[in-house]
Formats: sequence, C-alpha cells, structure tokens
Amino acid sequence: MCGIVGFNWDDKSLARRMSSVISYRGPDDSGIFTDRNVSLAHQRLSILDLSKKGHQPMANEDGSIQIVYNGEIYNFQTVKAELEEKGHRFVSDTDTEVIVHAYEEYGLDCLKMFNGMFAFCIYDSNKKILFLARDWLGIKPLYYYSKDGNFIFSSELKAILEHEISREVEHKALNKFLAFRYNTDESTMMKDVLKLMQGHYAIYDLSKKELSIKRWWDINIDIQNKSEDYFARKLHDTLKESVRKRLISDVPLGVYLSGGIDSSSIVAMMKELGADVKSFSVDFGNDRRIEDIKYARKVAEYFNTDHKEIYCEPSVKELPRICWHLDEPLADPAVIPSYLLSRLVKKHVSVVLNGAGGDEIFGGYQHFDFLKHRGKFNLMPKQLKKSLLPLAVRATPDFLVERFSKFLTAFGEKGAEKFVDFISSSGNKAEFYLAIISVMDEEERKNLIRKDFDVSLIEKYRKKYFRSKHSYMDQVMYLESNHFLVDNIFNHVDKTTMAWAVESRVPICDHEVVSLAFRIPNKMKLKGQGGKYIFKRAMNDSLPKDVLTRKKQGFFVPIDRWIEKDIKESVESLLSEKEVSKHGLFNQYQIKKMFDGFSRSKMYYARQMWTLMNFQIWHKIYIQGERPESINI
Repeated sequence: MCGIVGFNWDDKSLARRMSSVISYRGPDDSGIFTDRNVSLAHQRLSILDLSKKGHQPMANEDGSIQIVYNGEIYNFQTVKAELEEKGHRFVSDTDTEVIVHAYEEYGLDCLKMFNGMFAFCIYDSNKKILFLARDWLGIKPLYYYSKDGNFIFSSELKAILEHEISREVEHKALNKFLAFRYNTDESTMMKDVLKLMQGHYAIYDLSKKELSIKRWWDINIDIQNKSEDYFARKLHDTLKESVRKRLISDVPLGVYLSGGIDSSSIVAMMKELGADVKSFSVDFGNDRRIEDIKYARKVAEYFNTDHKEIYCEPSVKELPRICWHLDEPLADPAVIPSYLLSRLVKKHVSVVLNGAGGDEIFGGYQHFDFLKHRGKFNLMPKQLKKSLLPLAVRATPDFLVERFSKFLTAFGEKGAEKFVDFISSSGNKAEFYLAIISVMDEEERKNLIRKDFDVSLIEKYRKKYFRSKHSYMDQVMYLESNHFLVDNIFNHVDKTTMAWAVESRVPICDHEVVSLAFRIPNKMKLKGQGGKYIFKRAMNDSLPKDVLTRKKQGFFVPIDRWIEKDIKESVESLLSEKEVSKHGLFNQYQIKKMFDGFSRSKMYYARQMWTLMNFQIWHKIYIQGERPESINI
C-alpha cells in the first residue's frame, strides 16, 4: 500500500511537501508528475513486483493517462489476462498497470472488475479530468478539498493542510464524534475537507473546475429463502476464496491472531490453503487479556503456526502521536494497542491479515442481543416503561443484571438509567438504536456544546436507515457496516498500521463475502446468544469446538483506571476551563458533571471524558498548531 496526493495546478514543491508528510505510508520509493493542469505524487510501499517497474505515478504507453494508487487488487492477474486477450500489453507485474489498462478499456465501469481495496486518482489528459475512486467498502481512505477553483486530494487529511486553508472545526462532524467517538459524516472535523465515501467515485473537470460525485456500489439487502446448510457451505467456500486471494505478496506476510472466532477462522483457511502461517498475538499486561492469549496459543498450536506472542503494555503517552496519525479525533481506545502492535510486527512482516468485519456483518456485538428484542420491548405498555420499569431495574441486584448484560453493570448508576431510556424508546427504530450506541445522548451533547447548532440525529437516522421494507436487524447491520466498520475500524486500522508501513488485509470484508452476508436471514446470524450463528456453523469443521463456543471478549483497554489514576492530572488539565476556553466550543458545567459522576458510573463517564480528551489533543495539534511531542500525557 501507499500514500497518494495531488491537485489541479503545477507546483512540484507543494507536491513534494504533501508527499513527504505521509512518507511513512510508502518508504520504499517516491515519485512526482506535473504538467500545467495537475500535480501528482506518490509514496510507495512495495508489496507486488518489487522492481522499479512499479514506480508511480505510472503512465500508459502514450503518457495520456497517469495514475497514483493506494491499495491491492487481488484479482489483478485475472483482469490482466482478459485485457491481454483484448490486445493490451504490459511491462510490469503490478496491479497498478492493470488499473490503467482497465480504465482505457472499460472507462468508469472498470471499478466493478476489481476485487480488493483501493483509493486512486487517474489523470486523463485527453478528457481533461481527474477520476478518483474509493473501494467497495471504504477500506482505504481518500480525502479531498474543493473550494475557490482549487481541488486537492490525499490519502490523509494532514497532507492537504500543506496548502494554506482555513483551519476551523466542522460542527456536523463534531456532533457525530461526540455521539459515537468517531465521525460518520462525509465532512471531516476540518471544515471544507471531505471524505470520498465508500463505494463512490468522483470526476473533477479540470476545464470547468467542477466536481461531481456518484455512488458506484452499495450493500444490497437481498434476503434469500435457503437452508442453513446451503448458507454455511457457501460462506465457508466464499471466505476461503477471499483468504486465498489475500495471500498474494512478494514480501513476508502474517496474520493477527486474537483467539476469537474471526481471526482463528482466517488462520484455519490459510492452513486449508497450504500456507505457511506466521501468527501474532499481543499480551497487553492486564487480566482481561489472559483468556485471549490462552485461546490464541491454543489455535496456534492446533494449526501448527509459526507463532509469536508480543508483550506490549498500552501506553497512553503515545496518544498525541497517534492522534496526529489519525487525522481526525477517534476516541476508540483500541487505537493504542493497534498502533503499538503494528510497530512491533513490522520487524517480522510487511503484510498482515486480520479478522475485522465479522461482528458488524454477522451480528456479533453484544448490543445486537438487545436490539433484536425491540419488538418485544415495544409491546410493553407506555405506563409500564415510564413508571414501573425504572424501579424494577434499580431494584435488581447487579449479579442478576450482569447475566443479561455486563454493559449495564460496567456503567454503574448510569447503566440502569441508560437501560430505561433504551427500553422507553423502542417505538422509534432510530431512537432505539441511538439510545444504546451513543456515548453522549442528545441532551448531553446539547448541554455540552456552546455553539448554536442542531445536535439532533434521531430523525436524520430514521430517514436514512430505518425507512426501508427490510427487517430492523438487517437495517442495523447495514448501518453498522457503513458507519462503525468504515469510519472507526477501517479508518483506525489503516492509520495505525500504515504509520509503520504495514499493510492490513481484511478477508471477511471482501465485497463478495459481505454481499453473501446480506442475503442470509438475520435469524440465522442472531440465533441463540452471542450472535454469528451461521458464521460458526460455516466454521464448524475447521475450528476447535471450544473456540467456536467461546463467548466474545471485548478488546479491553482500561481507560477508567487510567483516568482515575495514571493520567488523572493530564485529564484535569486538558478539560480545564483554561484549555476548553481556547476554542469556546464546550460548556464547562457539563464537563464538571462528568467529573462529579465519575465515582458512581466510572466507565460511563470515562468514555465521555476520553472522548473529550481526544478532541482536545486533536484541536491542539490540528487547529492550534502544536507539535504532538509538546503535549505531555
């Protein structure tokens, strides 16, 4: 994988500066192309065809087309063979050259020929256009700025800031970040810088200086009436083919092994395909990870992998540097171990497969167990929800509540309150979902934000995600596959792995696997407790039984302990009136409410404080212009 940048005027100096800022994405080679219409630059991480023939920007035979590209096309050899039959001639063994010729032959329709992850820009000098595209599910990032006749794009937001643009916080993005801990909006946290969304392409007319954007692919919910046996066999075979495609590499390749069913399934498929498996597990030095290490070791021994356990205690001291790499505030604490693990894994391999995506598309998260009962909750009389339910929840002992959900007991007093809000909102599909997902609810965001702008999300989400004829849980899984998976998981995995020039591949998120998942009735996914029933059924003959039946373990990072002890002074400083007043976005009394309630509902308010802390660090770096090294945590 690589880093790409470009803009619609000739300036080698700016292109070089932009490319240099993200040079860690591609330390093996760099290149620049300019003419009077455009400047393109590329940082290369060599994975396929390590020769100089893979240098970018890459041109076609007559130089009328130039491309800068980040990603992997796993079926490029098949597409290449088809193009050769049509008379195309190739000089390299790269997938980059295949994209160029596919565009020559098929135009914009070339996108649906590619199986893989990609973000690229093609400069067609004959048509005087820039053609930008992002892959099916948005695994690879692509940012752009289009204002006052200037069009700029890059793999990372920070490179765009090398051009002098106004640095202001985008309120829509801020609202969604405070709700979810990550930004799901097309707008980024930096005003006027946007994301090309997953499954979209853009055409920039260089003559007219006009930008048009269209969606070229979307997940299609197309439930089919077939048996469990059919879907289990089909899923097993489709996933195996996805893994096979992702084993192509001219550099050392490995797999992250957590001991959970997703990563264990990837290891199983690799062994079925006859691969020599290098597996990596991480020990973060806390009791909650002991079970993960035990199961990862068991899977490694079962499949006889070349296994390495890496000890790496999560250090919050790295957070400012991580925030810089992330481009936007992203308050999922899993970014820290992901970043540290990638640094250590780079010593052994340059490509890793991981199990991301299984929970979103096959219903593996705990909140799905809540959400699937919406119909039952909705049958409760309104008076019962309003008056008797709160009393019943508060009177229930913690050990009984925990049998239903550890989520509630971890949140303390606020857990019971949130549960009542959740049940009470069951009549509105969007409100029901947001009540359990949101880190800060609508009232909390309204009380926190000083600026006068709309913080409501319920009606927007109802119209966008919950108006179709499909079942509620199919709608939820579609939403999570377009939001959480893309803007949290893919985003932070790309940034934290590419920070160390490690390419991450996600077999479960092959578009053919995802398309199949949305043909499977959700009752086959959510059957029983813990979800992912059909996925487990598909892997029944491939994995040890205790791995298949193991309860899902969350990726635990002890932010509540950190805030209470390790970084208490740093949190108090970052969220102090002195610091918050520098941007004037937040009301201090709402922040004080978080501190006051922390002892009674630690994890609930820890998540909110961690979210604000990440925003404060981001603001210092990206708006105030401080260097990450100058921010002490």
